[in-house]
Amino acid sequence: MVISIIGFLATLAVVALNNARVKSRNSKRLANIKQYTTVFELAYDQNSEYPNPGTTGWRCLGDYSDNKCWYDGTSVSEQAALNNILDDWIDLPADENLICGYANNPGRCYEGCIYRCVSRPNGVCESLDIRWFMEGSNQSCGAGTIVGNYNSCTYCKYITSL
Repeated sequence: MVISIIGFLATLAVVALNNARVKSRNSKRLANIKQYTTVFELAYDQNSEYPNPGTTGWRCLGDYSDNKCWYDGTSVSEQAALNNILDDWIDLPADENLICGYANNPGRCYEGCIYRCVSRPNGVCESLDIRWFMEGSNQSCGAGTIVGNYNSCTYCKYITSL
């Protein structure tokens, strides 16, 4: 009887610890996104354009140990020019924790956040798109918008437009 009670209490403690870890990682993720969105807005105010990677393709936000992020941590690359622009403003945080579970491919995992310049008329980046995942369904994306919930993950995006 005593052993079963101890086992039950130990299970509760492990679940509570895991929930606290998820909340901590999500809080750090949101803090990183807030840093990036602030830097992008400051850069826009100073330069009349968002940091411009010279393309409308996706780029990693952050400095990753293997220079890659997103699908299984391998599908999107960093760009030195973008990192140099951002590095003038902040240390480049990178979220290298894999978050698993996408509706069409539940075995696929996601790492970090990605950025693209959505609109570049005359080579000037006028609008941007940042995307990331949060652990757990129905999580707050802060300044972003929940796009959907996928197998216990929340897909978020932050988009500006003129």
